[in-house]
Amino acid sequence: MPKIDADRISAVSEESSVDLEQVELEAPAEESVERAKPDGLKVGDFVQWESSGGTARGQIDRIERDGQIDVPNADVVINGTEDDPAA
Repeated sequence: MPKIDADRISAVSEESSVDLEQVELEAPAEESVERAKPDGLKVGDFVQWESSGGTARGQIDRIERDGQIDVPNADVVINGTEDDPAA
């Protein structure tokens, strides 16, 4: 089965003969990931994190330092504290 670097998946065009359902995604090389400090991020920043489906990316639209955030379209609640804010 051919392997494609996950960062290059967008380079595969509709005209390609590669069947995307047959492609095995290769995990990116291990990188040193540093967790942001509690006051190091703000609304509008872009972030990435590991999830059960792989690496997820998004833009922060809310930060909660004393409460919870309900994740849209999921049965997940994220608790935020001053030392570990939810975004």
